[in-house]
Amino acid sequence: MPAGSGTQAKGNLPLNPGLPPLGTLHCSVRSPVPESYRSLTVAPIHRATIPRLSPVAPVGLAIPRARGADTYYLETVATELLSHPVDGALAASIVSSHLDSIASPRDRRTLANALDLFANVASGGKCAAAALPWWRLQPFMVVVVRREIADQSCAPSTLRRVLSSCREVFRRCHQRGLINDATLRDLVDASRHPEPPRAATVLSADQCAALLATCAGPDMVDLRDGAVLALLLAKLKPAEVIALNLQDWDGSRRTLRVQGSRARTITPSGHHADFLYAWVARRGPLPGPLILPLLRGGRPAKPRRMSQDTLRSIVHTRCLRAGLPRLSPRDLRRTALARAVADGWSPTEVAASAGLYDAKGLRAHRRHDRDRKTQG
Repeated sequence: MPAGSGTQAKGNLPLNPGLPPLGTLHCSVRSPVPESYRSLTVAPIHRATIPRLSPVAPVGLAIPRARGADTYYLETVATELLSHPVDGALAASIVSSHLDSIASPRDRRTLANALDLFANVASGGKCAAAALPWWRLQPFMVVVVRREIADQSCAPSTLRRVLSSCREVFRRCHQRGLINDATLRDLVDASRHPEPPRAATVLSADQCAALLATCAGPDMVDLRDGAVLALLLAKLKPAEVIALNLQDWDGSRRTLRVQGSRARTITPSGHHADFLYAWVARRGPLPGPLILPLLRGGRPAKPRRMSQDTLRSIVHTRCLRAGLPRLSPRDLRRTALARAVADGWSPTEVAASAGLYDAKGLRAHRRHDRDRKTQG
């Protein structure tokens, strides 16, 4: 049986009592952790740096998110994968068999880059997809690499593309008898395991000011991103921001007409209106969507709608520059609702300005936030 087809050599690294063995982590919701990698251990680390896992582990994988933990787990993944000689021709043929089944050359290049990204993270930058021993991967390794790629602020579509390509490679390994049925099932489960819900976040006034300050530059990208943040902080939904057209903005009155099932006209605050006014002046009178995607160098693209992934990427990038935790566009809308209530607005006024049917929708919004905080 080829290496990694169902058995995994024990790691040569010493067991550290301060860090739970990787084999104790739950990697599949349908099957227990295989005995083949229960004995895997990690590099030595100080006991106080990484806490022990709870004796009662939740369903799915649970890797502690302490400072320095990700580095040691990634080093362990690279050590276990490359600790034995790799059959480069076999690895290359597996990847090639998957890429050759793609008809479009453009899609083939995209998926090849996705596999190279996974291989680069899994091997610690030591090899590409065509040299990675895919048959030696274990479910916990897939989860560690997946989480590292997600933490690199990549778009969710990119992460889904990477994991989808990896699943196809795993199936190619199974077809060649390199991994057994149970391992294939565990690998597929690990690549599809959802992340735990993130706790809702509400920014303070200083944090909002720091976030908008990152868009104070004269570049077209800064003006566009400032307008996006201003619209989200004006209590608009992400879908409503994308659906806005140029004619919805009245520059003389500084009002904005929001279309949709809850059509309304809002008046952004003075600071937010300044960002919108500056963006419209720089954007030009070309009809079409109010917020346009930009090409590299800040050049405007063809008049088309911005995608949800692009909107999310803008918020992530600006949060990173402002030194804030990673937020979602809905976190900014949630912040605007919370600040409006704190400023003395009645629930009815807040619901009307936010496009909610009535104040009950605002209470349901708060209850949803409390549920996410409890689950997170």
